[in-house]
Amino acid sequence: LRYIFDHFGFQYYRDNRLNLSLSLTPLPGLTLQPGLRLHHRTLMGWNALSAATGMNRRLGSIAPRLRVEWTPGQYYYTAGHRRIPLYSRLPTFMADAANGLSTVSAPTGYTRLEGGATYRLPLFALRSLFFRVGAGVYTRREKNCFLDYDYFRYSYLPTGWNDELSGQFQLLDSHWYNEARSYVLTTTAYESPMLLVSRLPFLTRAVRTERLYVNLLHLSTLGYYTEWGYGIATPLLDAAAFVAFAGSRQSGLGVKFVFHLFDY
Repeated sequence: LRYIFDHFGFQYYRDNRLNLSLSLTPLPGLTLQPGLRLHHRTLMGWNALSAATGMNRRLGSIAPRLRVEWTPGQYYYTAGHRRIPLYSRLPTFMADAANGLSTVSAPTGYTRLEGGATYRLPLFALRSLFFRVGAGVYTRREKNCFLDYDYFRYSYLPTGWNDELSGQFQLLDSHWYNEARSYVLTTTAYESPMLLVSRLPFLTRAVRTERLYVNLLHLSTLGYYTEWGYGIATPLLDAAAFVAFAGSRQSGLGVKFVFHLFDY
């Protein structure tokens, strides 16, 4: 069955999903989000071969979930009965748990646990350091379960950090996000108004900040993966070059751009 799945174009399911959640803030800096996630997946390229091998044409799943986000020492102001967060000198911690129910119409039971933290550390002379750590695991997984992490592919940047290239793996092929039963990651970014190219006279006015990136990852399927990068920020765009190392399967070079067309 695995050979047929890999060699006859049955890698893709069309996924229709519905996320329902309720956001509660019982204390400043603490957010609770109970919810429900539903998936309805349909195999693309269905034909007689896939039917003869017993592949599922449609798969459904239903999973109660709970997300918790906590920022200790949260400063805020009140607007009527609302508490509006400002900033905190401490990291933001996140956790998410989902328990997929196995039913007759949705035989895709699983238990997923994820957690992480982000932090922006201000340094001297307008310099700053960004950290992100995270981990996730499927402790229970039935044969029709799809791996689908929440904290893996998104950075969840803290307030005051405006670099959209931080906290993510820029060169990691997308299929790795949904093939590992567990992952552990850490990403860092160092930002400085004067580092390398901003010291050149003809670039001093154009380059606002420069950044260094170091991203580390361990996947149960890939092993160790690292990314190193250097970037600049200008009034119109952010640009960065990255190099990745993970053996012959996932190594390479790449450049990413983020434009700021509507920021002014």
